[in-house]
Amino acid sequence: MSLAGLALVTAGIGGYSLFIYQLTGNPLEWVSTIERWGYYPGFPVAPAGPSGAGADRAPIRYLTTNHMAIYDTLNGLTGLLFVLSIPIVWYRLGAAYGLFMAVNLWLPLSSGQYEGLGRYCSVLFPFFILLAAVPSRQFFSATILLFALFYTLCQGLFVTSTRCSRRGVGPLALTATRRWNANGRPPTPLYW
Repeated sequence: MSLAGLALVTAGIGGYSLFIYQLTGNPLEWVSTIERWGYYPGFPVAPAGPSGAGADRAPIRYLTTNHMAIYDTLNGLTGLLFVLSIPIVWYRLGAAYGLFMAVNLWLPLSSGQYEGLGRYCSVLFPFFILLAAVPSRQFFSATILLFALFYTLCQGLFVTSTRCSRRGVGPLALTATRRWNANGRPPTPLYW
């Protein structure tokens, strides 16, 4: 059965490469395109984003001056949580689930970027099976509350593309600062 799965994956990648070859003349054009976007898959390394921007030395300044700070922080913490959960998943659910998580985190961690890390983690079902296996009612309620809070925060950030840092505004001031005028004042309402 596992050989059939490997054969299907190989056939899928081969079929997609054949399709790309018919369009572009290069069967590995998808690799070149990814690299043109600044994404270089390879050996997993610690992402260089926030630490290179001074997040490790001055986290408050980083959060208040870098417009991508809140996104990188949320994605990085999500990735860290899932990486730290791999040994627990391996022990509680078995090696297959642990390897599944490790292999699926390999690609996003190999880029050195935080962008998209939360999206990769959202489909790593062994982590959620592990959460569901905890018998505590209080843990269940707290998990639902945290998921609801972070879902609301992330949905608001995604939909509005709100910049969370602007001239003295703290990282959690989730106002629509991108709509403010050049003088730092809110726009005049349409009904005035």
